[in-house]
Amino acid sequence: MNKPNLLSRFYDLSLKLKLNIIFSILIALIALFIFVYFPASREKAATINLFDKGRSLINLTEFSISPSVYFLDNESLTEQIAHLRKGAEFRYVIVTDNDNELLAHFNLNEAKKADYKNYRDSINFSESVAKLHTLIRHKDEVIGHLYLGLSLENLNAEISELRYSITIISLIVFLLGSLAMYWLSLIILRPVSELAITAKLIADGDTSKRTDIATKDEVGQFATSFNQMVDNLELARLNLSDMNKNLEQIVVQRTQSLQDEILERTLVEEALRESEAKFRSLFYGAGIGLMLVDTDGKIVEYNPAFLEMVGMDKDSVSSLRFNDIVIPESPDEELNLQKIRDIRKSSAKIKNSQNTLLWGKITITVIRDKNFFPVYYVVMIEDITKSKLSEERINYQNMLLQTVSQSISLLLTNQDFNAAVQEVISILGKSLNMGKISLVTAPGMLGNREGHTEYTSWINQNNPEKEKYQQSAGLLIEILDENGIRSVRGGSSIQINKLAEKEEYRNYQKERGSGALILIPLIIYDSYLGYIQFDTCGTKTEFDDIELSIIQTASAAIGGALETEKSRLLLIEAKTKAEELYKLKSNFLANMSHELRTPLIGILGYSEMLVSDFTDDVVSSYGEIINKSGNRLLTTLNMILNLSKLESEKVVPVIRPVKIHSLVEECVTLFQSVAHSKQLSLTFTPSSSDYVINIDEIIFVEILNNIINNAIKFTNTGSVTVEINEHRDKELMISVIDTGIGIEESQLAVIFEEFRQASEGIDRNFEGTGLGLTISKRYTELLGGRIEVKSIPGLGSNFTLFFRYEDKIIPGAEESVRDIFGAENLAELTFNEGVKKPQLLLVDDDEINCEYIRSLLSPYLELKVVHNAYQALNVVAENRYDLILMDINLGRGLDGVQLTKEIRKIPEYKPVPIIAITAYATESDRAEFLRNGMNDYLAKPFTKNQLYYIINTNLTPN
Repeated sequence: MNKPNLLSRFYDLSLKLKLNIIFSILIALIALFIFVYFPASREKAATINLFDKGRSLINLTEFSISPSVYFLDNESLTEQIAHLRKGAEFRYVIVTDNDNELLAHFNLNEAKKADYKNYRDSINFSESVAKLHTLIRHKDEVIGHLYLGLSLENLNAEISELRYSITIISLIVFLLGSLAMYWLSLIILRPVSELAITAKLIADGDTSKRTDIATKDEVGQFATSFNQMVDNLELARLNLSDMNKNLEQIVVQRTQSLQDEILERTLVEEALRESEAKFRSLFYGAGIGLMLVDTDGKIVEYNPAFLEMVGMDKDSVSSLRFNDIVIPESPDEELNLQKIRDIRKSSAKIKNSQNTLLWGKITITVIRDKNFFPVYYVVMIEDITKSKLSEERINYQNMLLQTVSQSISLLLTNQDFNAAVQEVISILGKSLNMGKISLVTAPGMLGNREGHTEYTSWINQNNPEKEKYQQSAGLLIEILDENGIRSVRGGSSIQINKLAEKEEYRNYQKERGSGALILIPLIIYDSYLGYIQFDTCGTKTEFDDIELSIIQTASAAIGGALETEKSRLLLIEAKTKAEELYKLKSNFLANMSHELRTPLIGILGYSEMLVSDFTDDVVSSYGEIINKSGNRLLTTLNMILNLSKLESEKVVPVIRPVKIHSLVEECVTLFQSVAHSKQLSLTFTPSSSDYVINIDEIIFVEILNNIINNAIKFTNTGSVTVEINEHRDKELMISVIDTGIGIEESQLAVIFEEFRQASEGIDRNFEGTGLGLTISKRYTELLGGRIEVKSIPGLGSNFTLFFRYEDKIIPGAEESVRDIFGAENLAELTFNEGVKKPQLLLVDDDEINCEYIRSLLSPYLELKVVHNAYQALNVVAENRYDLILMDINLGRGLDGVQLTKEIRKIPEYKPVPIIAITAYATESDRAEFLRNGMNDYLAKPFTKNQLYYIINTNLTPN
């Protein structure tokens, strides 16, 4: 047996002794804490105070004597030491120099006892003396040592007195604690002991005992509760005795009741036997299937109608359970007998002896015992297989109709033919439970060049025979003879059921899974496009009428989509060819423009110089003829290009508000010299107010120039008048009236047609291409206006332009005539005298152009000419030019646009103007050049004045 440890012995002590021990330990700990902690903390505080005081004294003393030590003033030093002797706390004071030679002192013997020379710390404590040392400094220089000794007698006496006082206090605390412990034992332990004695007496059987404790504290409350508990025990004992007497009487009465109940139960069992006989008669004689199932799902009873329905004998049914026979209609549906409260009606599948599923209408009724617990389930089954199959057939037909509707909708709405057909045959395959559906195109369809080709197909991945028809690549059309192929092309279908008549069909079936298949030709507008082949691949042996109808309808829809796709591809092919022809035409016109304009700059430029620079009349006359012929060629070229742009709808007008008077007047001024040469009067009659119309002024000027030019051309004598008048409905009329030859009324419509004139053929009276009025009419309509003509043969014609005008002058409407006509008035370049000539770089690979431009600019500018991009990059790297004239077609290497981008990479050339001078003269060309870093554009051929004007505009000399 293990010895009890100290803690166990403590638990076995009486409550009184436990409290005495605990209180004694607690009081002893408090007294010990007071006796130890307070003297120690007071001694520590006094020591710290003395340390601070000593450090202050020695620092103050060092500060006061440092001048005397530094100047070796022994007299002053002696007085200061004598002054320190008056302090009772000083035991000694020693002052030495830096070599520790004595300078002044008092009580040297005491200092020697303290061994002051060997102490170099700031402060140290011995038993009765606090030793202090510091260096004597003067302006950061150590000049000596100061040693002080402070007495600790007062501190030690104070600490001894404190320890005595704390000892007395600790004794008092211990005595008071002992008294408190004794008092607590009286007021707490006495009532507890009394309760323990009373409880022991009651436990021995003396229930008359009660406690006399009357206090209101916890012990008193416990005593009161204890007395009440004893009272309740006494009362319960008395009640138990009374209950025993009453129980004997109840037993007698209950025995009599049981005898009566047995008699009543016998009568009820007789009634139940009669009810059960009636139930069995109804159960076994019912014309519908009935079975009785217990709570575990086991079939315990069934009627003959049920056996007939499932085709089983009694032995087969006896081993089955409810869930073996009745299968829920949906896999997600749960048919749990335990969850049925009273009656449940639903449809379910019934498995018969051949494992064939019948459809039954199920009614389940719960039979419960008297405690309302289920004991049996009566299951009534009505065979509804025929009606269910009819319903499924109707649903299947509706589903197929929806499939056809969805397929037709896809083929009509989906722009992607391949995706639409693939989705449609996938929908048909899944709906009809096919193995494979193939769309086969005839030769020449959708890029198919030779023979019939399987364009697309769908394969049922869930079919167990899929490997056969996945590996088989043969087409049914390939095994047909000529008569069969001719029949298919004529629109006849081929249907093969499970047992094909022809041997080649049977062999083909075996490769596809030995199922039914059908081939539907696609005939649109008597045109054979191909066929669709539906293979069941073993899933069906034949097609019913509704399936055949659906297949034929869907095939017709696919045939229509196939014809549409064929037409679409033909349109795309035609469009592609048209775009190629248009591109060839555009390239031809661009090349023609470039190749004709480039030599024209030499013809027009030098002919202009012959007229202006030579005084010889013959030379001047020849130059004028050459210039006139060149301008006629240029005009013809421009008209052909303008007509080409109009036909390709590449002309995009820049519409803005423009004041019309100054624009028309400048056009008239341009033709004054031409009219004067024919001795005609050319006048301009403006309206009373200056109107603003929204137009593209460049296009408008070309329109008006064509009409004025025609008026002068077809007038031999008389005059040409240009008028501006207001018309009704806020329209402005610009009329060109001449006294020329006039036009026959039958020819008024002809003159606006391409390449047509009033007089045509080899005997025509006037030169021209017949494009001026065509272009003018189309330009006018492009600007939102219209053109009308009135003419009398022999008297003249009146061509009138109609444009809508604004009610008032719009802010921002400008007279941009200078931009259009300003070049005609600039005959030379002038710069301030004394200013260095601007440096200009010309990049052009045509020698004639370079020589012509050199002859025009050399008198005014420092001109550098290079012929390719490589030379240009070299010279711009060495010099900075003020302006660059850039041709676009530079032969091999970089073209003008690419060269401009390279030059712009040079920081100092970012602000330098670069002007395109090129024979690429369309508006789109101009926009491209300006977009790629060029500042301005001048189309070849150009006149001297046009070249001067564009240089003057972009180069502003200082």
